[in-house]
Amino acid sequence: MNTRISTAAVILDRPKDLKGQLIKYAICGGLSTVVMVSILAILNVKYPLYVSKTQHNPEVLAYHTNVFNTIAFIPATLVAYFTNRFLVFTPGRYHFLLEFFIFTLISIISYIGGYFGCEWIIEKIESSIQIGTIQITPSLMGSATFAVSSALINFVCRKFFIFRN
Repeated sequence: MNTRISTAAVILDRPKDLKGQLIKYAICGGLSTVVMVSILAILNVKYPLYVSKTQHNPEVLAYHTNVFNTIAFIPATLVAYFTNRFLVFTPGRYHFLLEFFIFTLISIISYIGGYFGCEWIIEKIESSIQIGTIQITPSLMGSATFAVSSALINFVCRKFFIFRN
């Protein structure tokens, strides 16, 4: 009998314990975040004037940043749903369509909180921060806060209200 566990089995197995779920949730969330940040980066490169603090007042910059976040939110939510459903949590509490609807609804609610938090940060932070060769803009700081707050709210809701424990 072969006792070695294949890498595929480890990846595809849903963890039963909270620590395992948190680790896998973080990995899946990281993938979803990569999707969102990649889309944001593409939008920032393609339309730099929309997110330039020198071109707009803070309210307009916050608006444009939130438009970009909304565009990136849609594919990132799809990635989050399917990775959570198949790799982290146990589906089956609700019918697939209802499960997806509740998942998306909770994502939208946490998104709205992140939206206003992002806007507030952009309006309060006066300038970019330079760390080595990396420039961290108020827009990026707002987007990062948006992502972290959404992740925390979403984990709790997904674990206890959407999927089976």
